[in-house]
Amino acid sequence: MTTTAAGLAGCSSTQPTSGTESGAPRVIEAIRLLIAQPDCAGIALSYHPANHAARSLYGALGFSDTGETAEDGSELVSRLRLEDAEALATIEGSDTDP
Repeated sequence: MTTTAAGLAGCSSTQPTSGTESGAPRVIEAIRLLIAQPDCAGIALSYHPANHAARSLYGALGFSDTGETAEDGSELVSRLRLEDAEALATIEGSDTDP
């Protein structure tokens, strides 16, 4: 059986305008969906180096910078181990920040 890292694409993370919310609940929900796939071995995503809000959010959720860049070299790649993704998936409530 082949296992692969699931990619989290098209997820936008910017500084919240209300000051009371973050993108964490949406990212956690996406992680729940991805780890439910049978061959998921972890989660990978990329973000623009100037997007400090994304870097902070993903770091707070346990993603680690890999030193890799996306295919075109314009974005940094971060990964979340499957064990860490499974732990995040147990967080209750859509408005819960880890």
